[in-house]
Amino acid sequence: MEPTTEQAVKDQVGTFTVSDAMFTAYDVTKALRHEQGLDVKHFEVRDVVHAMFDNGDMPTHMSRESRSVGSRRTAFVYFPSWRMADTYDPDTLGGSSDPSQGSPTQPSQTTAPPPQSPPQSPPQTIPQGRTGTDKRGRLCIPNEMTRKIGLHKGDAVVVCLEGNHLEIHPGTKRMGTAVLHMRILGTYFVDKSDNVRLSREVQTNIGPHAHYSVEVNTTDKVIVISA
Repeated sequence: MEPTTEQAVKDQVGTFTVSDAMFTAYDVTKALRHEQGLDVKHFEVRDVVHAMFDNGDMPTHMSRESRSVGSRRTAFVYFPSWRMADTYDPDTLGGSSDPSQGSPTQPSQTTAPPPQSPPQSPPQTIPQGRTGTDKRGRLCIPNEMTRKIGLHKGDAVVVCLEGNHLEIHPGTKRMGTAVLHMRILGTYFVDKSDNVRLSREVQTNIGPHAHYSVEVNTTDKVIVISA
């Protein structure tokens, strides 16, 4: 592996650990391919990530455990020591929170009503009505919203807390001035259906609810979620 590519792997791991994400080496590979356009071989990325942990090059609060992450496939899951590897979800970088597994916050899961029809929208900012949680308690931001800010399968997004609402920014704005003043809650991947699913842990920052108000600002390329 070229030194510049190896450094890109280390930088991406650093991005994940700073945001206290749960991730595998394959999450690093996907981020490099989709966000940075690098033509990287997964086995090379995997070896660098594993070596970083073995050599003590990750923060001391990061742990590693082998877990099943798909049909007949296991991988090392890297996660903050106060979380549980079993809550890792490959569709949502950062992992899902499970109150029974000792997650930092333990909101009760509620049954979500069906999404309502979106109201009429003013120019540029498009109110999309309200959306609910799935059967695992994750808040699903549907693809008709994510696509409006150019998000597609495999793209990374950054979830931030701004006042009393959450904001979802494309991953390319990770280090931009648009998010530097906000509290970064984690990094997620757009799933295979172009949806973004946020864990219950993230939702508790604006209070656990059965459904949320979601708006898309196409000018600033941001999705805003409020209670």
